Amino acid sequence: MKLIKSSNNPFNVPWSIKDIVLIFILNEIIMFPFYFMFNNYQEQIYFDYLESLIVIFIIISYMKYSYRIDLNVLGLKKDNLLQNTSKGLLFGFITFVLVAILSSSFSKVISSIKININFILDIRNFLIPIFWKKVCLLCPFKEELLMRGLIYAFLRKKMNILISFITCSLFFTALHISSLTNINISLTYIFFMSSIYCLLYEKYQSIVPSVSAHLFCNVLAIYANVIINL
Repeated sequence: MKLIKSSNNPFNVPWSIKDIVLIFILNEIIMFPFYFMFNNYQEQIYFDYLESLIVIFIIISYMKYSYRIDLNVLGLKKDNLLQNTSKGLLFGFITFVLVAILSSSFSKVISSIKININFILDIRNFLIPIFWKKVCLLCPFKEELLMRGLIYAFLRKKMNILISFITCSLFFTALHISSLTNINISLTYIFFMSSIYCLLYEKYQSIVPSVSAHLFCNVLAIYANVIINL
């Protein structure tokens, strides 16, 4: 077990690509039995919820055991928590609005996100707490912890900003292909949003702004999807 002290530089990270690959493998091994247990859309929400919890647990536990590092090194800094959250929400809103205004294919982008509209329009499902915990908290936190806290921070240790932006965003986009119905239109949108999250992490050296921007964009995308498909 390696003892690593926290550093004020979020890109001075101790982990390697081997650690990141191992985390992905551990997650797949643990989740494999559950792939055959969830069939319909509502059950898939529970699967995503469970997977998010497991990924977060694996990342935190693995890094704590392997390097004895805290969440500060993973980018989850409690300093200026409220201020960073507010910045992320504001940045997420502005970005989403700009995309909506500038993109002539915005309605196609949003409607191509694979969401079961009938499920959401059913108010009984729309108010399911686990649905909103998944959309608004767990998934954004899991993805930002993984993509920005782990992968982007590792890339920035090795590469410049531009290459790190592109590489991390390609990974992020690839992870979302299965959730899209119109891949040609939506991949650009996903890639762009990932670049914004990287920018927030780069600027504030914390995943808090990117998590809050991510969750806000998720919520706006769902509501826009519902409105477009009504």
